[in-house]
Amino acid sequence: MRLIVTGGGTGGHVFPAIEVAQSARARGADVAYFGSLRGQEGQASQVAGIEFRGFPAQPLWSLKTLRGWKSAIGLLRASAAARQAMATHRPDVMFSTGGYSAAPIMYAARKLGVPLVIHEQNSIPGRSNRIFAKVAASVGVTFHRSLRVFGASATRVGLPVRKELVAMAAGVRERTHVVVVGGSQGAQAVNAVAARAAEGDAPHPWIHATGPSNFDAEAAAKARPGYRVEPYLDVAQMGGALASAAVVLGRAGASTMTEIAWFGLPSILVPLPSAMDDHQTENAREFEALGIATLLPQAEATPERVLELVRNWREADPAAIQAKCAEWIVPDSVDRILAMLDAACSKAPLS
Repeated sequence: MRLIVTGGGTGGHVFPAIEVAQSARARGADVAYFGSLRGQEGQASQVAGIEFRGFPAQPLWSLKTLRGWKSAIGLLRASAAARQAMATHRPDVMFSTGGYSAAPIMYAARKLGVPLVIHEQNSIPGRSNRIFAKVAASVGVTFHRSLRVFGASATRVGLPVRKELVAMAAGVRERTHVVVVGGSQGAQAVNAVAARAAEGDAPHPWIHATGPSNFDAEAAAKARPGYRVEPYLDVAQMGGALASAAVVLGRAGASTMTEIAWFGLPSILVPLPSAMDDHQTENAREFEALGIATLLPQAEATPERVLELVRNWREADPAAIQAKCAEWIVPDSVDRILAMLDAACSKAPLS
């Protein structure tokens, strides 16, 4: 199989794509990652040792503005360049996790007749995936709620999670910490509330990843004992933090939520209000309905309310929460996606 993977901008698109790319390569596939020069995919591909081809894609803004027209022209140019590169690479199939950088790549694949397999991470599909799902060979989704949008054309396959985290999620450990994560972009509003809530929760330990752009080294140095503040948690640090967590506070991005579920943890989810189509709120609703999370709108996220919820979740039955999380995750997510790719190559229906 000759496979091109695309999708990006943020880590929520990139890391699942990298997991599929690495697994396909381990099975003998010739894999390349096509993406944006400005997103995270180039660096992630380099770390993973995957060939990367970058194009000058950027988000499509409103065509009522000059900025919008410039971005549209840029997308057309990126698609033309991708089509030329793709004609040389001659892929059998393309796998896309969506995002602004995927649109011109998927358009190029469509023009060249390359079968397309799409994965949608969030409950409400992003614009790129929504457009190209109509012509895709198959569509895989993470949330049950996405099936209402795509209908019979979609299959729930779960979300690929980094292998290192999956390995660290196994086994029994002591649940002690509150872990605060804002996703790959950080979350300033969550950071401010978390810092004040942690002050009132002494001596309970907290681990708080603020995001690099929101990290204040001086403030971190003055934090109370037991309250650890970091700009970013790499995969080993994140695994260690979640392995010792009693409850997690963070945004409601699909990757963050899936990782939390793998560790069998309850969560307090504060959706990003500006997320496209308010998809993070819809994500959080699914976990709240399962009884493994509290959906806390940002406007209601006060330190007092966060601390109240933290204490409530500490009293919850961890075994019951872990069981519900285990029912939601899809352990063989990557295998299911690879089966979709094989079927798209052979034009055979999935069994």
